[in-house]
Amino acid sequence: MQTVTIVGNVAANQCNFVFIGTGTPRGSTSIGGNVSITNCTSPGIPGVRPFAADIDHFDGIGGNVVCSGNASCDIDHIGTGGVGGVVGIRGNLTVDNNGSSSTPENVLGNVTVGGNVEFSGNTGSVNVVASNTIESNLKCFNNTPPPSSGVAGVPADNTVAGHTSGQCVGI
Repeated sequence: MQTVTIVGNVAANQCNFVFIGTGTPRGSTSIGGNVSITNCTSPGIPGVRPFAADIDHFDGIGGNVVCSGNASCDIDHIGTGGVGGVVGIRGNLTVDNNGSSSTPENVLGNVTVGGNVEFSGNTGSVNVVASNTIESNLKCFNNTPPPSSGVAGVPADNTVAGHTSGQCVGI
């Protein structure tokens, strides 16, 4: 098992696609600062990692995370391990204005977030906000279609300590 720790911030802007994480429950990866992934346009690697912005199987991010203006955004399985005292996303999480016809999925699942979560303006055939633990507020609006809390008809509700508003009420 290998451990990867980035002390500072990570930013990707106008890239084809970006993948951060181990992709499997093995190993551990953490970032001490903020993560910003914006305006990435490729459909990723079809059949392997089909997302323009993909943060997957990650132990912790010490700051805020922004995933905005990408062809698609997948943030899942963050905070399920816990290395170096950082578990999940310590700051706020913004997932907005993602989506395209070639990669029509936006997913926020199995993530622990210490701050607020905003999931807004995302388009595609599927928008999922499921199985998350949010220590502050969850706000969802202007998503087409509205986000669901499950995949393939299997519900996976979110746990929100603060308020839930907009399209995420009830999921």
